[in-house]
Amino acid sequence: MEELQHQTNAAEDDPLVEDRNMRSSVSSYEEVDSDEGTLRVKKPKSNELQASFNLFKTFIGIGILALPKSFMYTGLGLSLVVMILIGYLNYHTMLLTVEIADRKPREKITYQSMAREILGDWAYKSVMYSIFFIQTGCGISGLIFAHQFLRSTFCIYEVKELCENPGYNALFFALVIIPLTFINNLHYFYIPSLFSTIFLLVGLSAQTYYNFDLLAAKDIGWNLFFDKLGEFNLLHLPLLFGVAIYAYEGVGILFEIRASMEKPGRFGRLLSWIMISLVVIYTVFPSISYLAFGEDTPDIILLSLPKSSSYLIVKSLYALSVVLVYPLQMAPSFKIIEEIDFLKERLYSQNGKDINPPLKYSIRLLLQAIMIVIAITTKSFQLFLNLIGSCFFTYLGFVLPVIMYKKAFEGKIPRWKKIVNWTAGVIGVVLGSIGIVLSIIEMFKYDEEPVGV
Repeated sequence: MEELQHQTNAAEDDPLVEDRNMRSSVSSYEEVDSDEGTLRVKKPKSNELQASFNLFKTFIGIGILALPKSFMYTGLGLSLVVMILIGYLNYHTMLLTVEIADRKPREKITYQSMAREILGDWAYKSVMYSIFFIQTGCGISGLIFAHQFLRSTFCIYEVKELCENPGYNALFFALVIIPLTFINNLHYFYIPSLFSTIFLLVGLSAQTYYNFDLLAAKDIGWNLFFDKLGEFNLLHLPLLFGVAIYAYEGVGILFEIRASMEKPGRFGRLLSWIMISLVVIYTVFPSISYLAFGEDTPDIILLSLPKSSSYLIVKSLYALSVVLVYPLQMAPSFKIIEEIDFLKERLYSQNGKDINPPLKYSIRLLLQAIMIVIAITTKSFQLFLNLIGSCFFTYLGFVLPVIMYKKAFEGKIPRWKKIVNWTAGVIGVVLGSIGIVLSIIEMFKYDEEPVGV
């Protein structure tokens, strides 16, 4: 990371390089329609603090709730090594994508358009379908959390009619979540997205406080930590890999955040500090949680908070935030489906106007019905995240950037970078493939956890 950071800092100190970066994958203007035609107006820019918050909010999400269970599978010692290594490799591949984008001037670039430019239509389609399954998977992950929250809450408070009755949860999702996704203007959903991050941080803080309470009650000191450092369960490593990738990955939003900065040449340094912060959070929080619960570490750590009004508020607020940001998660999936050729010609006119709303919303309804069924029948939140992470997040974050970089800079790649690139690619292919198979196998063997604290 230090060598990559040195290169980033050197680029920032060179005004010609910074000017090149400003002109490449970053546009300072946007097109606005007016009575006088299409005008190019200067876009408002964010400072480094604002960009840092946006970038941090992109990474921190529901994936961290599954990390403690992943640490239990793999062992504390190996988990810490893996989280640091994956954090570095993810940082490295994200910088690769930015470097590819900076090869030539352009007004606007996305990950999928860059893939098409370098590798062709097959890469474009693979990115689009991966984004579809990632966003849909994230939506299902949120539904799994909401389902498990409702299930545990009803059972803890002994609401017998609703405890262990998934049909009521499915009805709740149908009545509350599905109507939200029929809203086409998603602008105001970014406010709940902000609160979602705040509620998650509050939840993590509450969980950490409770973890320390458990450790103090058990009179567990540093001796346990050093004993656990010797745990290296290599056979279960793929059950951590997918969740780690899920937690770290954010390549799809890099270009948008970088383009929003006043000084995009400093994006590399900003990204490095964010990744260092994430490594600290993603090692410390799950380690403390695992030490507190041991072999009884729950599938969703936040649901381990005990029966009390304050902890119930914390869990309820986060469950609410998951529901409110669900439309934002699903919007890209809906758009990708509706852009399929044989559907697009039936849904939209040549100028993009809706011509068949019943078909459009029937497709959305069908997709969400399938997602609800998956959410209420999936027993393990952690294994589901590992499956999604091992497959689609690994492809977009570890495999495709290496392939694109090799094609874009053929014959110009230093030896050290080739080694790091192929290390990331091989790790992604091997552990990702094993993670997919192992997650599916473990799902069929998984015994659902008892409810109650």
